[in-house]
Amino acid sequence: LETITITVIDPVVVDITPPQIQILSPTNGAGLAGSPVTVSGLSSDDTALAGVTVNGVAATVGGGTFSASVPLVAGVNTLTAIATDSSGNTASTSIQVTYTPPDITPPQVQINSPVNGAALTSSPLTVSGTDSDDTALAGVTVNGVIATLGSGTFSASVPLVAGANTLTAVATDSSGNTANVQIQVTYTPPVGSLQFSSASYSEAENGAMATITVTRENGSSGIVGVDYVSTDGSATDGSDYTAVSGSLSFADGETIKTFMVPIFDDVDYEGDESVNLSLSFPTGGANLGSPSTAVLTITEDDPVPPAGSLQFSTSNYTEAENGT
Repeated sequence: LETITITVIDPVVVDITPPQIQILSPTNGAGLAGSPVTVSGLSSDDTALAGVTVNGVAATVGGGTFSASVPLVAGVNTLTAIATDSSGNTASTSIQVTYTPPDITPPQVQINSPVNGAALTSSPLTVSGTDSDDTALAGVTVNGVIATLGSGTFSASVPLVAGANTLTAVATDSSGNTANVQIQVTYTPPVGSLQFSSASYSEAENGAMATITVTRENGSSGIVGVDYVSTDGSATDGSDYTAVSGSLSFADGETIKTFMVPIFDDVDYEGDESVNLSLSFPTGGANLGSPSTAVLTITEDDPVPPAGSLQFSTSNYTEAENGT
């Protein structure tokens, strides 16, 4: 009798089914402004999942999900997630995103006028210069004043205070980046010029006093003064008017001064007469303006005397024949 031994071998089951993987975030075609980006999604396998990578970065896997922090490069990026199961089967999915790095480059700004250290005598001041940015310039201010922008230029009208002034130009781009530049200037307010308010004045002969006005123009800073004097024109000192002379002093900010010319009211008819007026020797840095000379006219108030009539002294005249 012969014995035969039969060995029964269990069939070997080979896993050839790939895992499942899907990227949920970010979405395909997304535009991104930050890097690295968190790529997340779903992953599963009918046996056991060994791992997931995204662009070579090992993802955290759990509960049917995965997540990986993936660095990006500027421009278009392909994000590829690969799932591998315990049998070595793999599955992959890809999306594309566009990464625009944030603008961290500040704009450029420069003040061209006035120059640093300039001594100025007028306000407000036009401050101008150049500006630029690698993306888009949002605006420029100078000491808080919004500037007018041109093609790579800016201009702003800025008020000054007496003494030292710091001018600060600030450029801001569309991303909020800023750049600034400063210069120092000195402002000396103008003291102004002194002049008559008019080239001619008039007063009636019986007016007693003529008021003459002197004005301060084109500035009023500081204390200034000027001399005045009257001289005979066709009018005579002592009989038609009283000659005057003196000095006028203007306080800081003061713009008007007056002086008086006394006038005599006589009984003789002399017609209109004139007095010459002049300013001289301004002080405190002031200049003589125009007019610095004027004429005061004293208008006659007496009646015009009758002109009279012309006639022969008699209606008959005689002379001897030899009377030459």
